[in-house]
Amino acid sequence: MDAVHAEEDTAPVREHEPVRIVRVRLLRVVQARGPEEAAGGGRLRELERCPAEARPVGEREVFRRQIRLARDVGLPIVVHTREADDETAAILEEEAARETGGVIHCFTGGLDLARRSLDLGLLISFSGILAFPRSEVIQQVAREVPEDRLLVETDAPFLAPPPHRGKRNEPAFVLEVARKLAALRGVSEQGLAEAAQRNYARLFRRAL
Repeated sequence: MDAVHAEEDTAPVREHEPVRIVRVRLLRVVQARGPEEAAGGGRLRELERCPAEARPVGEREVFRRQIRLARDVGLPIVVHTREADDETAAILEEEAARETGGVIHCFTGGLDLARRSLDLGLLISFSGILAFPRSEVIQQVAREVPEDRLLVETDAPFLAPPPHRGKRNEPAFVLEVARKLAALRGVSEQGLAEAAQRNYARLFRRAL
């Protein structure tokens, strides 16, 4: 990982920057957009793919500070983590992520991360990866997540789900993710869509 992203339309926060600068830059996002828009936009992120032994201490500290900042300003956290299940879960637990609420977005982890995240009151969001071949572990997680704790997304413009593999991902393709999730859970597409809408509104405090 070479950056921790505070907002899609801000310059990335580099790992080597002092943590106090990271906090200032994230606060500017909240101040400029307001808590509701910041919560619905780029959000506070993320622990990315990097071998645990090589992961800089500064990266962990920035992640911790993001959680604390979210708690200070009353925003949910949106965490993107890959191949760092144990470390991500441990930091979320140690930093009392239960107090902020939030979601593990574009979920690619295993059952342990899912269960520990759910224990903290977080939601789990599934992207087009759910429909990829050899995604059995993610599909198993998808079957177990309670209805009131799931979300669907595309993470566009990447990770287009079948039958759109190889194309630029589009928000409209979320329908394919929802179809796959509904099939895995043995529920109707309409029922799953309604549950996801309710969960989104609750998490980001928006009326349907």
